[in-house]
Amino acid sequence: MKSRTAYSVERTAYSVRRTAYCSVSLSAVRYTLSALFVLGLFAVSAHAEKPNILVILFDDLGYSDLGCYGGEIETPNIDSLAKGGVRFESFYNSARCCPSRASLMTGLYPPQAGIASFTTRNPDKKRGPAYLGRLNDRCVTLAEVLKPAGYGCYYVGKWHLHEKTGPTRRGFDEFYGYMLAHSHDQWDADFYRRLPEGRKKEIEPRQGDFYATDVFNEYALEFIKQGQKAEKPWFLFLGHSSPHFPVQAPAASADRYYEKYLSGWDELREQRYERMKHIGL
Repeated sequence: MKSRTAYSVERTAYSVRRTAYCSVSLSAVRYTLSALFVLGLFAVSAHAEKPNILVILFDDLGYSDLGCYGGEIETPNIDSLAKGGVRFESFYNSARCCPSRASLMTGLYPPQAGIASFTTRNPDKKRGPAYLGRLNDRCVTLAEVLKPAGYGCYYVGKWHLHEKTGPTRRGFDEFYGYMLAHSHDQWDADFYRRLPEGRKKEIEPRQGDFYATDVFNEYALEFIKQGQKAEKPWFLFLGHSSPHFPVQAPAASADRYYEKYLSGWDELREQRYERMKHIGL
């Protein structure tokens, strides 16, 4: 059984230390384009009329966590893609994960999509439709636009747009991941679901080898293969959640940066700031 470690995070160093815990899996993603916490790639084959589309959302990833934004964690694949792509230098987003996801999924402001806050409606129901707590019936998801246009639509990772409006009910053909605000254990395979109901899981790691972030990457590649086999353009939304609570990672990943973070938040913040100035941000 592989060694596993769940690391607690001290409040004073939270925003920088949490990055180390997701770094090992970020480098395993083959198709990424860095732009703040949202990463997307439009990959057009020489023979395709429509581009394949990949959108990656990293929950709670700080804007300066990636190497291409001055972070101290090594993210060479993402840095390379950012170098040849586009980086946002002035941007705003919701401070919460599910409103950000709702906006990205629909192209609307979070209140317009029904998720101005969390995916639980205010008990007194006096806050109006902006706080519905799920995607409303008026908004349209990316999958609901692309599927009628001939795309195969796939979702991997964290959904958190309410189970009533789950991915296979909002345009996606296939899903692997979880519905809730956060996973209770990155190593518990039983927590993660395959949809539509009845679908057999294509990827079954051996006992003790399961780690959600790695399996998300494997399913992303599996769904891309399914899209290619179907001989039609594909749209994949990959929702990684490693930076989100609970912060857990294989010891080998976190231990690489343990000594670095002993210097404390103030020193790391100054180092990041200097790197951001050096790279022109």
